[in-house]
Amino acid sequence: MSKIVYIPELEKGRYLHLSYSGESCAIRDFIARGNKPCRDYQTSQIANMITDCFPADRVPVSNTNFWIERLKEVSKNKLGDRAVVDVALPIYKNNNNSVLKLSSEKLEQNDFLHKKPRVLFYGERGIVNTLFIELSNNKQAFCDFINSTITCQGNKVYDKEIDKYMIVIEPNFGMQGFGTPDAVITINDELLIMFEAKRRTFMEEINELTYQTDLNYSIGKHFTEIDFIPSVINLEPIYSSEANKQRGYRGGAFRKLYTNDEHKYFFADFIKCNKFSCLSLTTDRSEKQIADYYRNTNDIELKNLSWIGYDSIRKIVDKYNLEWIGAHLEMNKRHLGAY
Repeated sequence: MSKIVYIPELEKGRYLHLSYSGESCAIRDFIARGNKPCRDYQTSQIANMITDCFPADRVPVSNTNFWIERLKEVSKNKLGDRAVVDVALPIYKNNNNSVLKLSSEKLEQNDFLHKKPRVLFYGERGIVNTLFIELSNNKQAFCDFINSTITCQGNKVYDKEIDKYMIVIEPNFGMQGFGTPDAVITINDELLIMFEAKRRTFMEEINELTYQTDLNYSIGKHFTEIDFIPSVINLEPIYSSEANKQRGYRGGAFRKLYTNDEHKYFFADFIKCNKFSCLSLTTDRSEKQIADYYRNTNDIELKNLSWIGYDSIRKIVDKYNLEWIGAHLEMNKRHLGAY
């Protein structure tokens, strides 16, 4: 069996070719690697990573030229401006296997190359790191960030003066627990924010983002309801869909987090808060996509869900001349588009 698939976790700029039989599969990025397959995954692993797919043309994988053009066509039609098909050329040009150089024309046109900072954090994780490193050192910029964040009911997530805040980047709540949020923020020992950042729209990241949000919602709510640090958090999460529930139940209905000294270092600050919000950073124009998805979900309230867009981040960058964040927005242009 073979399919044309979009697996943003592996390649966010183009569609790939997938062939499989049972748990054995081969992924071919013809545009970048010709007919050289990747066999590092089982079929069931890849199935959970695919966000779009359809049957492949009945053309042998040995016909590399056909597949290069076919995947270019699909990528452009499906991804539009986010498609990356001209800067990643096939590895081999002719029969003597001479290696081609990657095209740098588009990169040379990017002003970012002439003003990049000395330190760069790569990709989605890089955006999170640089965002909070710079915001943590600029209180007014951080306040603007919070003021630009709105709940899925259309209100500001926090409308008081901010005197105190703390940011924990990627706390590990356990593989059988509640995963690893991109960041957890406390404001005035009152509001707890569970933060997730994506470089695409909510609907494009719906499978992964809603699953992360569901886990964040459950443990965030729990933190605001307890007044001590337990040795074990044993909690059945609130899931927004049957698919998320089935995924979460693979290790049993209850998720367990065994607290250690690292957790205790900042959990004391988390449980002081009496309100929480699950915040998503996406390329959408508003919170509508998230609100529409969760509107009729039992036990998950829109007042506890919030959103901020990259256009708001850009305004803060320009206002305070935040060099690192600005550089990373430039570096991620092909993912973020025009926000």
